[in-house]
Amino acid sequence: MADINNLKPNPKNPRTITKEDFNRLKRKIKNNPDGLTVHKIAHKDGVIKSGNQRYKALKELKLKLKPEWFKDVTGWTEKQIKDWIIDSNISSGLWDKDELLDDWELSELEEMGVTEAKTWAQLDNINESDENSEWVGMPEFDSADKSHKLIIQFETPEDRENFVEGKDLKIQTKGKYTWSTWFPYKERESLIDKQYE
Repeated sequence: MADINNLKPNPKNPRTITKEDFNRLKRKIKNNPDGLTVHKIAHKDGVIKSGNQRYKALKELKLKLKPEWFKDVTGWTEKQIKDWIIDSNISSGLWDKDELLDDWELSELEEMGVTEAKTWAQLDNINESDENSEWVGMPEFDSADKSHKLIIQFETPEDRENFVEGKDLKIQTKGKYTWSTWFPYKERESLIDKQYE
């Protein structure tokens, strides 16, 4: 059996980690090192097959290594080992936001590495803000058109036609779905000789 204190990293480790994520991993292991009994470091012939970053974190934290944190996969085939390297590093399933937020704050979830928590926080900020506030003062938002409007919706084109005929309205523009006019009626202003700076 290999000495767990002197395992070598996998030279073909396909998994990388950012400094921020590595520091998060170290904090998680420091707070609950026995979580490694579930997420064991797999090794064969003195080489780590899965758990290279966890092993590195343990070494940097200078924790006394426990045999129950390790799994010797000497009896496994190379295919089993290769598949396990992928399987042990993939998180399956989706988080239920409401269930998580019953027990944790968004900031705690972000700290633990629930990557969706950052998106949830951003969406909450958007939902709590006035969606028009960022547009105030922009010409496209503060329209010079201060006319009063009445919007009437119709189930069918025939209903719209009957309404226009019944009110003796003269329609200024007709689109497939939207018609518009002035009341009292006035001709559209020509924009041909207008210039915008």
